[in-house]
Amino acid sequence: MVNSGWGTNVAYWASPSTAHGTLLQDPAEAHGGTHYARANAFGAGSKILTQFWPATSGMVYEAEGWMRTEAGANSFRPVNGFAAVIMQFYDIEGLRIGANVEAIHFGPNGPTNWTAFGTGPALAPAGTVTGRSLCVYQGLGDPTTNGYVYFDDMRMFVSSATQAGALKNPDFEVQPVGDLNHIPYWTGFGFDGGVTNNARHGRFALRIYWTETLLGQTWDATAGARYMTEGYMLTPSDDMLGSTNAVALVLLQFLDATNGILATYEGAKLDRNGTPDEWMLSHAEGIAPPGTVLGRTMCAVVGPDPAYSGSVYFDDFNQAMVASSATVCGVISNPGFDDGLTGNAWELDQLDLMPGWSWAGGTNAGYIQQTVKYEGPQALAITYPNNLMAQAVPAVTGLTYVYEGYIYNPSTERLTGSSYGALLLEFLNGTDLVSVIDSPHFTAASPADAWTRFSITNRAPWVGGAVTARVSAAILGDAAGFGGALYFDSYCLTSTNIAVAANTQ
Repeated sequence: MVNSGWGTNVAYWASPSTAHGTLLQDPAEAHGGTHYARANAFGAGSKILTQFWPATSGMVYEAEGWMRTEAGANSFRPVNGFAAVIMQFYDIEGLRIGANVEAIHFGPNGPTNWTAFGTGPALAPAGTVTGRSLCVYQGLGDPTTNGYVYFDDMRMFVSSATQAGALKNPDFEVQPVGDLNHIPYWTGFGFDGGVTNNARHGRFALRIYWTETLLGQTWDATAGARYMTEGYMLTPSDDMLGSTNAVALVLLQFLDATNGILATYEGAKLDRNGTPDEWMLSHAEGIAPPGTVLGRTMCAVVGPDPAYSGSVYFDDFNQAMVASSATVCGVISNPGFDDGLTGNAWELDQLDLMPGWSWAGGTNAGYIQQTVKYEGPQALAITYPNNLMAQAVPAVTGLTYVYEGYIYNPSTERLTGSSYGALLLEFLNGTDLVSVIDSPHFTAASPADAWTRFSITNRAPWVGGAVTARVSAAILGDAAGFGGALYFDSYCLTSTNIAVAANTQ
């Protein structure tokens, strides 16, 4: 901008009307320099002082100015009107693009000391060639409005979008604000939403008011790395989510080169039983599968319901890579089942998407899931007897190995029958099983709703050739009368550091 503080005149500035506005000279009263502008806010009309400047689409700009009123008879006391710093964007034809970009309005009881009012960041829309800064008084039909509003040290500057991880505009503070399909850096999937002012922090938040409506933003992702995304959700008491089937949540998706969805991870869900007027965190986390090119953060209200009612607000999103390499404990990899995808264990094993582990069981009896876990984001669930998850690693003859991990049985899926959970530590010479030790059993009489630690030891045998250690987590025994499920997490296989010097076995 040129002549932003009105050094000696209003050169480079324009106004549709010269009435009811004055350039004052008083260094003691100006915010900076010697001059400042006064809008005489009398009557229902609008007063505008404006300047155009070159702008480029895709750039982020901010407008800022200092404002104040005065005490006494000339204090600014509107009923509906306001004064504001505003920014606009125009195309090559001189047509305005998008909505106004506005600072917080200067209204009744405004400050009598110079105070900065800024628009915050604004993304110049596609087709932008010109920007416009405005000092505005808008009467909005106030015939009795009176008082003075002063402006000084206006400026426009190149800025940057708010950012969290790879997400731009994660807090919806970047203007111009608009409906679901006109939110900077985000893409709408549906029409029933937009940016509003019921924010967790800052000025703005996203509002979705109909089901099967989503808003997403993509970011670069690498296959095999673990990512998280999260955000906050709220349903207001005066417009509560009232749907029987629909829920609000955050989704983490991974896309291939054609934008096809490879995997979706779900965060915590907000439904009609959620506490109103309380912000709730929804966190989703998962591994990017082979073929991943992009990750996507999604704000979602989903679930078909023709009788849907209510609104959900979303705000303060984040995204991050959690881990780029595989986890290990001792000599086994992926000890907590965290390094692969969630889903049916048999299907994941068939697709080689369960790092380190092999599924030895049925097609519908094991799952990698995120609901029940001891630590980390995921754990194994086994839902029927004589199914197990195994991992084989090279072993050293004569060393003693310790295998340990946790088993859990929720009271909502209580174990019944004579089947039991167990850990197995085996040693093989080639394909021949040489020795096996199993842990104490987790039975129907074991405590519910408590992770129980199991630990067993076994020595790698003295045999010719290579020796392999194989560890397993399993439900074993008679399937008669079986019910419930067991969860397995946080496994480790370690060896002692001294080998047995002679064959004592």
